[in-house]
Amino acid sequence: MTLIRGKKRKMATTALAVGAGVFLIVVVAILVSINNHKEPVEKTITTVHREDESSEVHMSEEATTGEAVVEELREYYIDYVNVAKGQQVTTLCDIRIHFPNGEDFIVVSGKEITGQTDEGFFAFLDEREVHMISSARTDVEVYEGAYLYLAVYKTEYDKKTKANYPWNVYVISSYGLSEEDAEDVYNRRILLEENLLAFMNKALEK
Repeated sequence: MTLIRGKKRKMATTALAVGAGVFLIVVVAILVSINNHKEPVEKTITTVHREDESSEVHMSEEATTGEAVVEELREYYIDYVNVAKGQQVTTLCDIRIHFPNGEDFIVVSGKEITGQTDEGFFAFLDEREVHMISSARTDVEVYEGAYLYLAVYKTEYDKKTKANYPWNVYVISSYGLSEEDAEDVYNRRILLEENLLAFMNKALEK
């Protein structure tokens, strides 16, 4: 029995090492896929928020290079998030991710669905949200049983939630978060992966 459990633990460790190795490949493929799914829009939305009331351009937090990035919105077609068949989303919604160990996070919050098809929907995303969804799609590919889904607000006046999903390390580095934010996301990400490893090891012992 001890030998069998040892082999199972070795298999779990090997599986995680392989999974970590494919993270980088998968995230690059997903970033390319998202850009390929980007729908042409007749005009760019320029009315976004900034604390300076004289202008409404939202500036992201400073990247590690010290340069601020203008977060303009673009319309994307999303066909990889679970939506109930026939469900028409008329209010705001969150895009969430569910992991096989039961942990559940908000990836993108307070999105308005601008159009729907039988396979997916349209929504405006900024660059930060695109990276968060890219990371979440990678997790769905790597962790069997993980999936993305919509959580629909009851009314358009409901208070917006706040995204709390910890990105994977490859996306953290590619986006260029501030040092403080990167450390916070990285620490929460390590905790998530430790929890998933413990869950997988326990499942293999059964």
